[in-house]
Amino acid sequence: IAANEAQNRAKIEQTIARHELFIGMTSEQCVQSRGKPDKINITTTSDRREEQWVYSGRQYWVSSQAAGGTALTTVNEQIAEGWRYLATCYVYFENGILTAVQDSQ
Repeated sequence: IAANEAQNRAKIEQTIARHELFIGMTSEQCVQSRGKPDKINITTTSDRREEQWVYSGRQYWVSSQAAGGTALTTVNEQIAEGWRYLATCYVYFENGILTAVQDSQ
């Protein structure tokens, strides 16, 4: 079990180092990966709190060392070390857990 936890922690750290997101990550992990959002829209219902975070287009530096060797995108394409531009992105949370990501093209 400890080995699995260490493996999961390493995968999360690599994902954050590549400035990527994944369903199930916490809002704190999202801030570590992408920084603070430009805008947060909040919906509160009787049984949950939903948030939409808006990230306007941003640039991030992706280091091959920080990404565990060769950086991989979520579609398993190799990318070179360097600046990476991300278009406007909408990130959705329910009770502090990421549930959806909407990217603009």
